[in-house]
Amino acid sequence: MRAFRQFHLFPLITLLLSSTMVFTLPTAAQTIHALLIGSDTNIPEYAKNMDRVVKLLRTVATQDICTLEEVRVGSVMDNSTPASEQTKDWLENVRPGGNDVVFVYYSAVDDFLNQEEVVSKLDKMTGRLKIFITDTDFHIIEITENGSGFINTDPSESVLESLFVEHKGFLNLTSKSESEFAFGDANGGWFTQALIHAIYAAPTNGDNPVTWKDILKTTQAVTQESYSKNSDVFSDELRASMNIANIKKSQTPTVLGDFPTLTLTVHALLVINDIADAGNRSIATINHTRIRGLFREAETLGICNLHIQTLRSSENSLTRDNITAWAEALQPDNNDTICIYYSANETEPNAEDQGDLIKQLEKVIEGENAKKSRLRMLIIDTYRLGPVVQIPRFGLPYPQTSFYNLFLEHEGFLYLVSKSENELSFGDGSDGGWFTRALIESIYEIRRREDFPSQVPDNGERRTFLEWDELVEKTGNKLKEELFKHAGFKDVENYPVAFSDEEREKLLEDLETAQKSQTPQARELPQKTQ
Repeated sequence: MRAFRQFHLFPLITLLLSSTMVFTLPTAAQTIHALLIGSDTNIPEYAKNMDRVVKLLRTVATQDICTLEEVRVGSVMDNSTPASEQTKDWLENVRPGGNDVVFVYYSAVDDFLNQEEVVSKLDKMTGRLKIFITDTDFHIIEITENGSGFINTDPSESVLESLFVEHKGFLNLTSKSESEFAFGDANGGWFTQALIHAIYAAPTNGDNPVTWKDILKTTQAVTQESYSKNSDVFSDELRASMNIANIKKSQTPTVLGDFPTLTLTVHALLVINDIADAGNRSIATINHTRIRGLFREAETLGICNLHIQTLRSSENSLTRDNITAWAEALQPDNNDTICIYYSANETEPNAEDQGDLIKQLEKVIEGENAKKSRLRMLIIDTYRLGPVVQIPRFGLPYPQTSFYNLFLEHEGFLYLVSKSENELSFGDGSDGGWFTRALIESIYEIRRREDFPSQVPDNGERRTFLEWDELVEKTGNKLKEELFKHAGFKDVENYPVAFSDEEREKLLEDLETAQKSQTPQARELPQKTQ
């Protein structure tokens, strides 16, 4: 029978030393803030655990997937501060961004950390994805061949992107279930070996990203295989001497709590005809800044992944060929969102061409590639130059839940235009298109008093939900009661300098024959995802 030895629990447990690695990768989407807590480096089996995890994180960084800000490994014997105090200090002082990853790995002979406290601190921390992995208190078996068949090649880049970039939430993963012990051999902990193996061996599944649930399934199978292969070691006599006679004859890695979920992706095309507003600050440019900011902030906060492209006439990129190229390159997942936004002055000299351009955008959003997505959106803000609006701009915190509801929890088709039939739509060089302004402000204002978590909306049954029909109504009311009503069409001093007397008279004449309002028209409305 193979020899067996067990480490008795002892306090020489560790954490961190100042082995700090900083990778500066300008293309990285976010940063992994990593804390590695381990047993003394003179215990080879535990050191191998740490080596595996460090190698994984370095691979993520060197493949330009994430920036790895910090990894700390070492021994408590090299630092007079207790490991638990060092951990507490790190957790209280790390400052992740909303789209960052916080990664804590803990492998030790003695379970010296208050894990509930660590979980509590991570749960309250900013960050798109929090990961807490523990492989503690495992018993060492003198076996050298157990890990020899594990994959040692680098993992797939797409797998790492899925696990570290395309997920959000909290993963609390531990090496064993209740009433079980964790084991390891000369190659390290069976759980850590199996976990790294599962990530390295995970297949690229085309349009179906690898999830943490997939990784756990493989990890459990490999860990149990290690346990089963060495069943002859666990004789009743030996189990009794170890005081483990009554534990389950298995080792089952377990997720405590929910799994992280895949972060949805928004594919946005902003088509901006910004040459026509000569003599004034471009209304289309202001619209572009507002819409792009709405999407970019959602990406920064970790609400969604974002693939965004702008085509602007002022940069000579707004061409039919470029629109076609974008549509052909589109590869959405079936749970993604496609959004096309168009902004232009409807009175510009080539206004007739705009109709053809909008028809092309309609064909794109109805195309085969776009229809693979969960939600398709076409938003059109065509306007003419009007008086400066005499109402203050808004200033409110970013509407995370409203954005989440509207762009990530609807399905179908939204086709929204800036005005209804027999109406005029307007914009000015100070505030951009009135429709775009009213739409963005309504998204911000409608849930002003919401009390949701800072990152991910509360998924409970009682949470409020913002649907597109409610937002369209709110936007119309804002246009009618604020922007259109307070524009002062007859007050000459409110007109831009570029207005001639003839232009002002023509505008007033047009207003006489048009409806005295600007009402957004939803030609198609999506439904709340069931």
